[in-house]
Amino acid sequence: MNVVAHQDDDLLFLSPDLLHDVQANRCVRTVFVTAGDAGRDSTYWTGRETGARAAYAQMAGVADSWTQADAGISGHPIPVFTLTARPTVSLVFLRLPDGYPGGTGHPNTGSQSLQKLWLNGISTITSLGTGASSYSRAGLITTLAGLMAAYQPTAVNTQDHAGGFGDGDHSDHHGAAYFAQAAE
Repeated sequence: MNVVAHQDDDLLFLSPDLLHDVQANRCVRTVFVTAGDAGRDSTYWTGRETGARAAYAQMAGVADSWTQADAGISGHPIPVFTLTARPTVSLVFLRLPDGYPGGTGHPNTGSQSLQKLWLNGISTITSLGTGASSYSRAGLITTLAGLMAAYQPTAVNTQDHAGGFGDGDHSDHHGAAYFAQAAE
């Protein structure tokens, strides 16, 4: 199971292991914590989701055809896409607002960020799109733990949880990693 912030972080930071796992037909579940929206509209972030699905289909060497379901986390509608010709591959989209590199968030999404949620600067963060869902700090940890319990991964891969906010890396990279580590 992979838990990353944005819809390209898995390809950038978890490869070539990710590629090898998909090509070896191992079970691969990737959770994208943010919408990767950069403060832009749904056309932008849904395009990023489409791109992520296309990349996984390409890695698997199968048609870019997916079935959509819900993750089954009570009170939180979370879309899960499963690759039709390779059902061992699925992508989960929490669609939380992009926090911007410095963790300030964008005014278009209420200046919300994973960094602010982690540091208790905000009490909740709300997902984008239809069926929006709000998460407290504990609620997001519980949700990720629920996904981990449902998928029973043998390993959880994430981004840098040893670094800190403000160290030059995108705040969402650290935020997604901190929440993933807390959920394990």
